[in-house]
Amino acid sequence: MKHICTTFLFTLMTSIVPSVFAGNGANFKLYYDLGVQRFHEANYEQAANNFEAASYCDDAQPEGKIMMERAKYCLAHLDTAEICYGKELYIKAFYHYSVVAQNNSYDTNCRKKMSVCYKKSNRFDADMSLITYGKFWMGSNKGAFNEQPSHSVLLDSYYITTHEITNEQYVSFLNMTTGGVVSADGHLRIDISNPDCKIKITTGDIEDEGGWFFVEPGYESYPVVCVSWYGANDYAKFFNMTLPTEAQFEFAYADQKYHNTTTLDKAVSGDYNKYGLYNMGGNVWEWCQDWYSDTFYQYSPEKNPLGADGENECKVTRGGSFTSNPSKSYKTYRDYNLPSDCKSNIGFRCVKNCPGYHPNTATY
Repeated sequence: MKHICTTFLFTLMTSIVPSVFAGNGANFKLYYDLGVQRFHEANYEQAANNFEAASYCDDAQPEGKIMMERAKYCLAHLDTAEICYGKELYIKAFYHYSVVAQNNSYDTNCRKKMSVCYKKSNRFDADMSLITYGKFWMGSNKGAFNEQPSHSVLLDSYYITTHEITNEQYVSFLNMTTGGVVSADGHLRIDISNPDCKIKITTGDIEDEGGWFFVEPGYESYPVVCVSWYGANDYAKFFNMTLPTEAQFEFAYADQKYHNTTTLDKAVSGDYNKYGLYNMGGNVWEWCQDWYSDTFYQYSPEKNPLGADGENECKVTRGGSFTSNPSKSYKTYRDYNLPSDCKSNIGFRCVKNCPGYHPNTATY
C-alpha cells in the first residue's frame, strides 16, 4: 500500500505545472528520464511537461528544452494528422504521421496509421478546377518567333490543380514511393542538397532513425522547387495524373494577373483567375509535358496538341517566376529547360484529363 501511494504521489507531482517543482535542487535527470519514457510511450503532452520541468532545474542541460520542443512538434503534427485522417485527406494525414514517426521510432501507432493512409490514398488530395472543353487561339502573331503563328486549338475537358504543388504534398510522395530522390530510371527527382530546396531527409536522431523526408518548418505551403521534370512527372504519375500540356497551361492561364514578386511566395498567394487558379503567371516556372521545339506551332495539330516528338532535348516550362522579367513572362511566352534541371525557380502543377466530358463549348 505504501508503495502504491508513493508511486501515485510521484506521478501526481511530475504532472503538475513544472515551475512548481523545478529549481530548489530539483533533479534534471529525474524529469528528463521521465520525459523520455513518456515520449517513447507517445504521450507527447506529458513528455513536453516533463522536459519543461527538467529545463527549470538548477542543473538543467540544453537537451531539456530541445526535447520539450521536439515533443510539442510531434504533438502538433499528430493533432493535424488526426484531423486530416478524419476528413479522409489521407495524403496530408500520411505526411503528418510520417513527421511524428521520423521523430519517434517507438510510435508504432503512427506507423500503423501511415500504412492505412497509404492504402486509402487512391485519390489526389488537392484542390482542382474543371476547365471545360473548348477552343482558343494559342500563341501570338506579335510575339517571339517561337510563339508564331497564332493557331486554333481544341482541347478536351480537364481538371488542373488550383495552385503549384507544395513542399507538403511532394514530401508525402517521397515518403510513399520507392527510390526517394532518384526515379526508377535513375534520374534525380529533386535536389535536396540545394539550400533553396526546403525538403530534407533525416540522417539519424536520438532514436537513430533515418531515411524520412520532411519539410523545414514554415515552408510546407510553398511550391516545391529544385525538382526536375522527371521528379514532377513521377509525382503526377504516382497519383494517376499528368503534367499539363503546353496548350492546357496556356488555355488555363486565361485572365491571370502576373504575380510580380522578387522572392518566392506561397502556392496560394496573389490574385486568382476566372478558373480559381493561382500563380499561372509568376512565382515559379512550371514544367509541362511537352518536348520543346521552336517551330512546333507551324505544324501543331488542332486537337489536344502534345508538343514536339522528342527531337529536341528540352522540356517546356511556362508562366515565369519570381526571378523573371515580367515583360518576358506573359501568357504566350515559351521557355524551356533540360528535363534533368533542378532549379530554384521551377515547380509544377498537375492535370487530370477527362476526355468525352463536353457539357458545353467554352471559348474565349
